[in-house]
Amino acid sequence: MEDNHYKVDIAELQEQQQNRVVEAISVIEQKCSLPSVQFLKSNLENKKIRDRQTEPDIKTLIGVMFAKIGALSGIKNEIDSMIAQDIMKMIFNAYGNLTIEEIYKAFELERYGSFEDKTPHFQMIDADYVAKILKKYIQWRHNIKMQHNITSDTLKLDAITESQKETIVKEGVNQFYQQYKTNKTIEDPSEYVFDFLVQKGIIKTNNNPKVLEYYQMQLQKAQQELKKENIAKTSTDKLERQTLKTDLNKITAGHSPKIILRAKKNILAEFFENQILLKTEKIF
Repeated sequence: MEDNHYKVDIAELQEQQQNRVVEAISVIEQKCSLPSVQFLKSNLENKKIRDRQTEPDIKTLIGVMFAKIGALSGIKNEIDSMIAQDIMKMIFNAYGNLTIEEIYKAFELERYGSFEDKTPHFQMIDADYVAKILKKYIQWRHNIKMQHNITSDTLKLDAITESQKETIVKEGVNQFYQQYKTNKTIEDPSEYVFDFLVQKGIIKTNNNPKVLEYYQMQLQKAQQELKKENIAKTSTDKLERQTLKTDLNKITAGHSPKIILRAKKNILAEFFENQILLKTEKIF
């Protein structure tokens, strides 16, 4: 009798935990539905993973979250228990500074193509794949925070003047330029740097025939680069191949948003190259 009663209690506890986790996932999804800037601002109120390690539901929550991430990503294979433990260990040890919401958001951004290039998962979620997505998210977060001056002191955010905000963005542009001078690379997302330089009239966009011709050439160049990169990608997975084919069709038809992003990035690289030739120390 006592053993049966104990078993019933365990089952009830497990069911209660499952219900709590499902509700928690629903709340996380609601938070992640916010636009990027609002999400990052609201995330300042969320607890970091390192501060949640003693919560009784935390491991189950992460496990269920990754199961849903896998399903939404079209990954058919379930996560092996040993791999799941490895992912959990990595998150607690290497990414404890993130929130649960940020991890979910990172994979949402990946699915929606918010990062310039998608990371192939080959129908499997493991620590290596998770780390690649989280690293892209951290860079994305850094750039968005710099662009919009998102800090822990949100109460003072509105009191910051437009000139102060502009100064912060200018510093971000200078950092991109210094990085390019050092290693000839431009991290993503870089669109806001290009847009800011256009806004300031430093990079020209007008109806001058030569300028229009230049931009058309850059769009064609970006399209060809993306086509070449897409064709070079291979996969043994049928779903991955279909995704690559769909992307290629969009690029070939000129409908892919990646074309504009790549064109802006290429123009920005040319602009930085010209500044290097002019021996410009800082853009601003």
